[in-house]
Amino acid sequence: MSIIPKFKSIQQENTKVAWIDQVARSILFKKLDVIEHGYLQIYFNGMMYEFGDKDKQKHLHAVIHVHDVQTFRAIMFGGEPAAGKTYVQGGWSSENLIEVIRL
Repeated sequence: MSIIPKFKSIQQENTKVAWIDQVARSILFKKLDVIEHGYLQIYFNGMMYEFGDKDKQKHLHAVIHVHDVQTFRAIMFGGEPAAGKTYVQGGWSSENLIEVIRL
């Protein structure tokens, strides 16, 4: 098994999102609101969500692109192992994975 993500387009932009995925995204975003040392941008479904301190000179800066809405649900129920699995499956991507992990 390769650790290189598949980068397939699973989720089409602006498609209907199931209620469980909306709830999972909302809960995860509330958890990300407590980021104090660093700055995270998440791009999903044509929108950008920001968490943490925007001062990129002082802190880590990570960018995540979510390609599959079910990624939020998987991470909410499966934690860090699910985050790794959905990355490999192409559910999300980042140009600098090390910054995501460090954040």
